[in-house]
Amino acid sequence: MNEEKVRIRLYSTEDNKLWFEIDNSFNLNEAETVHKETAQQDMQNIVQPFFNDLRDNFSGDVPTVSKILGLITNLTEQSLETAKDLNAVVKLMGLSNTEPKENIEDDFEADYFG
Repeated sequence: MNEEKVRIRLYSTEDNKLWFEIDNSFNLNEAETVHKETAQQDMQNIVQPFFNDLRDNFSGDVPTVSKILGLITNLTEQSLETAKDLNAVVKLMGLSNTEPKENIEDDFEADYFG
C-alpha cells in the first residue's frame, strides 16, 4: 500500500465520516482513529483491543484469501461427497420410493380447536 501511496479508510456507519485510517503520512506508517467526536474512545475500545488480541493470539499462520477459498472449496467437495453417500443410504433403505403427498392439508383433521 505504501509503494502505491494508497490509504486505507473506514467510515462511520452513523454519520459516514472518516473514523479510521491507515496511511504513511509524515512517513510514520500510521493507523489512527480520526473521527472528531469518537476518536479517543474508538482507539481505546475498538482498535487497541482488536490489535492486542491479534498480537496475543497470533498463531503464526496468516490466513490469506487463497487459503480461505481453498478451505471453502474443500468443504464444498466434502459436503457433496456426504450428500452422495446419504443418497446411497436412502436408496439402500428403500426410502426413495416413498412419494410425498400432494396436499397434506387435505388429509388433516383436527380433533380440537381451542
